Amino acid sequence: MFTQLRAEDPVYRMGEPYSFWLLSRYEDVRQAMRDSQRLSNNNSEIVERRAENLPASTRPSFEICRRLLLRHIQALDAPAHTAQRQTVMKAFTPLVTNVIKSSLERRVNDLLDNMERSATCDFISDFAKPLPSQAIADIVGIPEEYRELMVKAADLQISFVGAILRLDDAQVERIAEQLHVAEAVLLRLFEERRREPKADLISALVNADTASLGMSENDIVVLSMFMFVAGQETTVNLLGGSLRFLLSDRKQWEHLCAAPELWPGAVEELLRFVSPVLWVQRVATEDIEMRGQLIRKGDEVLMGIGSANHDPEKFSNPQVLDVTRKNVSSVAFGYGAHTCLGAALARMETEVALLHLSQRMPHIQLRTDQFEYEPVFFLRSLKSLPVAIRN
Repeated sequence: MFTQLRAEDPVYRMGEPYSFWLLSRYEDVRQAMRDSQRLSNNNSEIVERRAENLPASTRPSFEICRRLLLRHIQALDAPAHTAQRQTVMKAFTPLVTNVIKSSLERRVNDLLDNMERSATCDFISDFAKPLPSQAIADIVGIPEEYRELMVKAADLQISFVGAILRLDDAQVERIAEQLHVAEAVLLRLFEERRREPKADLISALVNADTASLGMSENDIVVLSMFMFVAGQETTVNLLGGSLRFLLSDRKQWEHLCAAPELWPGAVEELLRFVSPVLWVQRVATEDIEMRGQLIRKGDEVLMGIGSANHDPEKFSNPQVLDVTRKNVSSVAFGYGAHTCLGAALARMETEVALLHLSQRMPHIQLRTDQFEYEPVFFLRSLKSLPVAIRN
């Protein structure tokens, strides 16, 4: 489908019941990501369409979901986005370097030790999910006893945002209930970190002058929850998708096993090929003409990251995974002001994880050629990846 759209209708209007524009070419997607003035991250109009049909009894639950899930940093525009991003990155970057880098190899090897004890395992549940969730919990500052709760809250955010117009009232109420529990935990941690700061993101945020940036206590709660999505979901998808495609092409896998120095470049190619995030959404703030099409103010625009990363006008033989490909400049992590906050962390985790896996388990094999993905339209999330550890 995307091959045809890129060639024949790169700015494509989807009809009812969806009613959005779809961009499929690399240059169009990259330019649109950069144009944050005319293409806003604020999706309040889409949310309101869902809220219009809710019964009065469900509105309070929906408002909890909206307050905690839909006002995060990536849904803001400048200047609020700029100020919050600078504050977060000032704390986040050294935490990745000082807290995670020193413990990452140990965590990777602990998970590989567990895998080696069995002849088979599910790479997603046994490795790809626990690795980034532990790393982001360390960075944010979530104690061990609350980590499972926060991972569930991140999963709920994906469920809510990914199916916001299709959730039934009972699902909205269930999500709101779980999020309310997570919020209470975070508020308790905020008070603890104000009294006794630690080397974590929560301490940095609650003790910073966030009020001067217009950040409320609720904003810090939302940001803390969102960091679990930014620091977890992309990496899970990238790890799972990378191993699936590498083990489906043994020549590529064996090349990396024999030449581990190729891993940094290979991760960039895997980001392009796997495209762990398939779409990002924007809303037009004014009329925009693009390739002869008129996008009206208020129209929803989907930028096809997966399609852009397989555009033959940008990448030679884009349907081929080539771990020796040079100068890969994909849009896997976005582009411009809203580039993924967790990009550096995801790269580091993926490189270290797959490097150690390839050195310790070069003979690992897939146990299936049938792959099922989660029903979330904007993510490429494998449900499972059964592998054989021993020959």
